[in-house]
Amino acid sequence: MELKQIALLSLVLWAAFLHGFRAEQCDPKPMIIRHEGKKACVYLDTKGIKTIGVGYNMKNKDAPEVFKTIGADYEKFMNGPVTKWNVPCNCSSVPCLKEDQIEELLDISLKTAIEDAQKVISTFSNLCCPVQNVMVDMSFTLGGPGFAAFTTFAKLVTSQYWKAAGDDLTVSLWCTQATARCMEDANVVRKGCGCPEPYPQACDAQKSSCCASEGQQTCCKGTLTFKGKTFDELLCCPYPKATCCEHNKCCKLPYKVCCPPPPAVPTYCCPADYPVCKDGQCYRAHDGYVVRGEPAAQGLPLA
Repeated sequence: MELKQIALLSLVLWAAFLHGFRAEQCDPKPMIIRHEGKKACVYLDTKGIKTIGVGYNMKNKDAPEVFKTIGADYEKFMNGPVTKWNVPCNCSSVPCLKEDQIEELLDISLKTAIEDAQKVISTFSNLCCPVQNVMVDMSFTLGGPGFAAFTTFAKLVTSQYWKAAGDDLTVSLWCTQATARCMEDANVVRKGCGCPEPYPQACDAQKSSCCASEGQQTCCKGTLTFKGKTFDELLCCPYPKATCCEHNKCCKLPYKVCCPPPPAVPTYCCPADYPVCKDGQCYRAHDGYVVRGEPAAQGLPLA
């Protein structure tokens, strides 16, 4: 089988893979094309790297082989003249890819981006299309290793802390480099995918944060700090019907009193019938006397 036939077969199989990408037919192409643009001739990206098509990096180590599979002469493009991004390609004087070659090149890049996104986001296949498309968009522009560095973001996405994940993204270095693209992606993630299993409990009407069922966890107001910037968030206490304290703490039943009281940081909890906190113990007034209650429970951090 000739190389071109192998390439075509691979694209057919890739198309079949995309068909099963998700039942709703997630399609990250429009978002990526809108963000990357599309150009038939070689241009320099914002980092000065020779690029062609839809954000294809000509310095990719497999670029010569990839160009061969789409029927293009890599050396001709790599060593030819460069066109400014905002100038139309003059294909009579500079080498240009055909439309079908640009599409093939995008499909090859997209396959890699999806595979990389799946490695970083363990719940990738269960994400709704808008958020799933953002994961692919990020993987496409940042590369697999670059996207893998977003460890906090990935954890928040898999935990269905949608708003928190978007907030974390806004303070990333990437957001200072590609602000418009990053902020668009962050706002999509903030809207999230609702609250499917395993976190079906919506913490607000917008379903911006999700916890396990009410029989397992309690939604609490809290804060998270990303790169020195603090955001108000809705977080999960790992116990049902818990009392939410300040400073990202909570008390599980039967302890309902956060100790010491605000504005101090809670370090333990007291039962409702012994509501006075002092020196790590719980007390109540009884017939004019102060009575010490049962041992105090440890304050619990939010999940």
